[in-house]
Amino acid sequence: MLILGVCVLLCLSAFFSGTETAVMALDRYQVRTMAEEGDHQAMRLMAYLNNPERFFAVVLLGNTFANLAATSLFTLWLVHVQDEVVIAASSILFPITVLLLCEFWPKSFAARYSLKMSMFVVNILRLFEIMFAPVLIMMRAIMRLMNRGGNTSSQLNARELKRVVRAASAHLSLEEQEMLEGVLDLSQLSVEDVMLPKHTVAALDLSAPVDQVLHTLSQTTSHYILLVNDANWSEVQGVLFLKDIALLKDLSIVDIKKNLQPVGYVQEGTSLNTQLANFKKKRLEVSLVVDEYGESLGVIDVHDIIEEIVGYHTDRPAVPIGSVRFDGVGGYWIRADVVIRDLNKYMGWHLPEENATTVGGLILSYIANIPDAPCSITINNYSIEVVEIKNNRLILVRIKSIIEDN
Repeated sequence: MLILGVCVLLCLSAFFSGTETAVMALDRYQVRTMAEEGDHQAMRLMAYLNNPERFFAVVLLGNTFANLAATSLFTLWLVHVQDEVVIAASSILFPITVLLLCEFWPKSFAARYSLKMSMFVVNILRLFEIMFAPVLIMMRAIMRLMNRGGNTSSQLNARELKRVVRAASAHLSLEEQEMLEGVLDLSQLSVEDVMLPKHTVAALDLSAPVDQVLHTLSQTTSHYILLVNDANWSEVQGVLFLKDIALLKDLSIVDIKKNLQPVGYVQEGTSLNTQLANFKKKRLEVSLVVDEYGESLGVIDVHDIIEEIVGYHTDRPAVPIGSVRFDGVGGYWIRADVVIRDLNKYMGWHLPEENATTVGGLILSYIANIPDAPCSITINNYSIEVVEIKNNRLILVRIKSIIEDN
């Protein structure tokens, strides 16, 4: 009878060891999906996964009890054995048997078939939890005290979600991976990262003579233009999309105002996912980015955010034509108002994007003042030479990669 009891207890030990490995090896996102679809077994598993103290209390109590009780019964059996050879052999074989049959084999099996085994044992585990309820309540209380202050949140941040996307690379094309990662990046980027700086935005000054206004409109290459009352943008009347007036003949100021669309306002520092929701809610395409004093900093439109997700897909070049020119000796002439993020994507460079939006802003952030003459600085692996300055504004720079980017 003692040997029979030992065998039963070793089976229990194997059960709890395998259960622990099976549940810990689960893909919790798969189980969560199954639970949301109404699978009752998956719901019970999620209850354990969301409350690990509850799960470990049952498993550790059962496993510890089974191992200690099996050892005690086996020792009691050895006391009645008179043969020293049998005692010596049993003392060696028993630990090996426990290791192989109660640890190695059940855990290997559980790791390979974690979902099937977890679904099978979850009801049995619940039965043991009811049986050991008084002891388990005390154990869970002790474990909560020991884990007080720890972060038990099961929420995923953007970086962890990216790892999930990359782990699913076998089922996704490269384009799909990039799009999913682009969506996740929206919460990490703000409107200043993708906006067009104020001085690069096409604007129509209605305070100018009518002929000049119409000439400016006919010469613009942008797909939209802002209508302002003066050069300082003290009042923005709206945005005019060129497609709305493309078929009109004998264009007049009245026609321009009749086709105006409203423009929104967004505070600097707003995340791109929030701004995308604002565009959708307000049914707008263009918004002015303003600082805390209401001063206009630039313009962002819905296409800028979409391009962050799917890449450059419109007929607008990422970098304006003529803004980047090869100098013939390994460097590039670049206008200072080019957006750094666009330049990095266009050239495959890695210029810092954290402290400035444009190339000129990046230079000023490093030298802390406006240079009064051409100068040269090195930022990371790039030699940057200020070539042209006009009216206290950087106009043209020359950039050369000191170490070629792979």
